[in-house]
Amino acid sequence: MPPCLRPRHPAAGLLLVLVLLLVPGMAAVWAVERLGLDLGALSGPGWEGRGIHAQLAWDAEGRLTLAADVEALTLPPGLPAVDALELRCPELQWTAARVTCAAATLQLRSPDLGDPVLPLGVTYSPEEGELRLQLRDTRFADGRIRGLFRSRGGHWSLELDAEEVAIERLLALSGTTLASVREFNPSGRFSGSFRTGGGSAPQPLTLSGQLRGLSYEDEQGLQVGQQLRVDLQLQAEPAGAGWAGSVTGRIDQGQIYSDPVFADFAQAPLRLRTRGGWRPREGTLTLADLELEQDGLLRVSGSARLDTTATVPVQRLELTAESPDLSRAYPGYLQPFLLGTALDALELGGGGSVSLELLDGRLAAVDATLQSVDIADEHGRFAVTGLAGQLAWADTGEPRSSRLSWERGQVYAVELGAATLHFAAAGDRLELPEPFALPVLDGRLQVDSLRVSGLGAPDPEVGFEGMLTPVSLQALTTALGWPEMSGKLSGMIPAVSYRDGVLGVDGALLVRVFDGSVVVRDLRLESPFGVIPRLSADVDLDNLDLDTLTRTFAFGNIQGRLGGRIHGLRLENWEPVAFDADFRTPPGDRSRHRISQRAVDNLTSLGGGVGGALSRSFLRMFESFSYDAIGLSCRLARGVCRMDGLEESNGGYTIVRGGGLPRIDVVGYSREVDWDVLVQRLQRITEQGPAVVE
Repeated sequence: MPPCLRPRHPAAGLLLVLVLLLVPGMAAVWAVERLGLDLGALSGPGWEGRGIHAQLAWDAEGRLTLAADVEALTLPPGLPAVDALELRCPELQWTAARVTCAAATLQLRSPDLGDPVLPLGVTYSPEEGELRLQLRDTRFADGRIRGLFRSRGGHWSLELDAEEVAIERLLALSGTTLASVREFNPSGRFSGSFRTGGGSAPQPLTLSGQLRGLSYEDEQGLQVGQQLRVDLQLQAEPAGAGWAGSVTGRIDQGQIYSDPVFADFAQAPLRLRTRGGWRPREGTLTLADLELEQDGLLRVSGSARLDTTATVPVQRLELTAESPDLSRAYPGYLQPFLLGTALDALELGGGGSVSLELLDGRLAAVDATLQSVDIADEHGRFAVTGLAGQLAWADTGEPRSSRLSWERGQVYAVELGAATLHFAAAGDRLELPEPFALPVLDGRLQVDSLRVSGLGAPDPEVGFEGMLTPVSLQALTTALGWPEMSGKLSGMIPAVSYRDGVLGVDGALLVRVFDGSVVVRDLRLESPFGVIPRLSADVDLDNLDLDTLTRTFAFGNIQGRLGGRIHGLRLENWEPVAFDADFRTPPGDRSRHRISQRAVDNLTSLGGGVGGALSRSFLRMFESFSYDAIGLSCRLARGVCRMDGLEESNGGYTIVRGGGLPRIDVVGYSREVDWDVLVQRLQRITEQGPAVVE
């Protein structure tokens, strides 16, 4: 029966070495054919092996063989699980100076690694106390690996090289350390090298190589990567209960979607550099000197602390993003955050930067700088040129001052002049510290107060008060593409508010125009910058000068005064869809009442009627006529205008009631007129002169 040694003492490893050195002599003296060793258990810092058996034997050809087994193995936290291992050496070369096995195999019983069988070359030098394990080139994780393990004088080192290894299988080597990464179901290939070591002093860990065809996706589809090519260099060393080190990398192929941002790195490669620390037991990751850069597009720097175990991982984040070309940065990095707002379809130019501070996932402070920025809404609703300044905001504390200036602006077709705006903001509020004047065409909008609450909400509340100094109606109507008017537009602006996407006037808006006044009440504008703006209001007109009004519209001259109303006014996308309008000579008006032949013809055309009792040949002898009163009304509903005048007249309605001689009466007979047809008549009158009445 072959001898069997069962050492249980902690010095069992040393005893095994002594036995190995004595085996050749023992075999010669005693003719030993087989030697079995039962070492029980061996342990070290963070690891333990139990059920250790080894057997030395000579085969039929006289070659010394070795078989060793570890029935149970516990490795340090973070490494992949290895339940057991088996070492086989078909030919052990043994001398007093060295023990070698050039063709050993090591099989790992590991659910994480798939029970690999690794071909090894083993060399042990007793005098030097050096052990070398050479992993020969072999298939592993659908690729190939090779490596070298050395142990000498209380120090050890490990070198591994990989070619085209499957990333999803390689991540299994991390055990529980990168379990959260595996939740993204990554795939792709890795080629590179891994170096680490240990012993009495901490040794660095380095990883360098390339990830090719890297793809990943989380369960919600909010974090997605496709066909990325990543060059990566990582260096780390033990630090307390975790690791500290640095990472550099470059991505020059593939795309990512990180809700809501999309980036194509084939168009703009990304470079990464950072230092940081990782504490796996706590799940905390700290990043310092973080730098991300895409040439000519974006540069980001900052620091962060994340708790990967928390519902809100970001404990602290400080970032500064700079872009010299906002036209390139806007589609991928700005527009996704602005979808559904008035800023979601812009053409941008110029450069700028923004600094953000987040605490516990909450935005705590913002500082931004704009440099010669040009903004144009693709729908033509607004534009600004030469925008520059500094913006500052904090979640708590005293309001922080900001300043913005611009060279020129535009709201729809209305031109705005150069101005400088000062304001202060904190929390969800913004206010003006002083009145602000905005040039509008040849006039000015004076804002006496401005208050915004609900900053950051989808629909913040806005309120302001001010006045409009005289603006040329000719300039305004030309800009809006309306019939050209003469005169000036001015008025007081009461409290104006914006809540829940609705712009409203709290009170009456008074406008001075045509030497009279227009009072607008219950003004509401829904979705002013939306796809279909909706406006509603009640409008009252008082004592307008018809002479100025009719000359403005090339309608034909009418002298006198006009009052009236436009109640229930509703516009959709700036087109009237409903109103109840009535215009007539004010009671008791003592001004001069004259109407030209052209105005008579045009009023007749609008009403679809004929002029008075006298023959038209006789009327042509006069350029103008006196009249007693004018009245015309239209109630618009469902695209049809229901028309009326001063009074009933022979089955029609009187539009102009004559006065004096020769007497002229204008009677309309069209009670219901298609609104589009009526608009066409008005356009023809103002653009081509008087209509021909048949």
